[in-house]
Amino acid sequence: MDSSDSKLNKSQIAQAEDQLLAKLSPGNDKAIQNLIHILSQSKAESDHGLSIIITSLNDLGKIAKGSDIAFDAVLNFIINYSSSHSAYLKHLAWLTLGEINKDMTVYYLGRLIDRNYQNKIAYHHYTEILALVDPQDSWKVYYTLAEMLKSQDEITIERALDTLSNMVNINPEVIELSGIIDIIITILENINLDENHISAAICLIHMPINLYSSIVKKLKKCLSRQVNYTDDPYFEIFNHCAQNMTYPDFYRTWHGEIYPRQQLENQFTDTHSHLSQLQPTEKTYPLTLNLKTLQDETDISAIAQKICNQIYPRFFHENLEIPQVNNAPQLERIILQVRNYLKKENIALIINNCEPHQEMIKFCNKLTDVLHIAFITKEHLDAPLKGFPNQPNLLNVIQHWINEIG
Repeated sequence: MDSSDSKLNKSQIAQAEDQLLAKLSPGNDKAIQNLIHILSQSKAESDHGLSIIITSLNDLGKIAKGSDIAFDAVLNFIINYSSSHSAYLKHLAWLTLGEINKDMTVYYLGRLIDRNYQNKIAYHHYTEILALVDPQDSWKVYYTLAEMLKSQDEITIERALDTLSNMVNINPEVIELSGIIDIIITILENINLDENHISAAICLIHMPINLYSSIVKKLKKCLSRQVNYTDDPYFEIFNHCAQNMTYPDFYRTWHGEIYPRQQLENQFTDTHSHLSQLQPTEKTYPLTLNLKTLQDETDISAIAQKICNQIYPRFFHENLEIPQVNNAPQLERIILQVRNYLKKENIALIINNCEPHQEMIKFCNKLTDVLHIAFITKEHLDAPLKGFPNQPNLLNVIQHWINEIG
């Protein structure tokens, strides 16, 4: 390595690398310090220098989890490093930060996304990185990608589609709430976006299997608008979904319910879809939550945060940084913000797919000053909580309850 590449000479680098081979183990402070030193001194103006930086970043991601010193060093590298390879190395450094401390990395990326809202290149760039660092829990990723997909710029749409296609551990619940599937289908139908048709199809195929039924239902509506589904990409999507769904599931999705018995079964299994048809009154707004992930949850902070995660993005799209809440009083403040936003005196919260276990009941009782709360359950619940068993006329029963509230 020449001096322009690093302040370290070849023998020093070789010696440091030999030491690291023997000592690269999680939490090894000496190895972490050595890697930080190498990272701070090396330059990427030669292949050897570039290789050293890449190796140092990868190794820090493996052994420095939770290390504040390593996090600060890599963050400083992102802020200050400059070379012809800066873009690639800084992208890699962000992924390393995510390995060291995901929560802090998500925080910084979220701030950068908000700060660069007017700078679309940076805005999209940080969103793509966040999609790699935290695809499961970060709602900001999905709502930003949804916004990109609505763009009139084909390059922006292509970037969003590529990002979605490359994401792993996609959150199906947030995909549904963000409307991304509907937006992608609109892209497929738009004859002016021919170049993005194949990318849109690939993106749908890469969705989690438990979203295939929703994709088939929504895409089938294109047939009524005279889309030739035997042509690519429609046929490929339908074919892929059919091959990966069970035959009964695909048949019911494609043909609908033919017999009354099947209609009754669907009313029970597709409860949450029916609940979305509830109508607000002059004073009361119905808010339905699918809290399946809280079925056995007893940690109060987790219950509060999960509920906040579902409620907040529905109403405050302009601020995608979901507040952190740890208890009922903190969640109550969010509910009051929503009530003020809706300009309604009451919110009727209907909880589906989560049986009211003891901790959930205790938590919900602490929110009854700001919410009218009902569960879809056969269990008897003491007032002020309500329990409605799943039944053929469930929608009418709950709507009547909402009407009675005001």
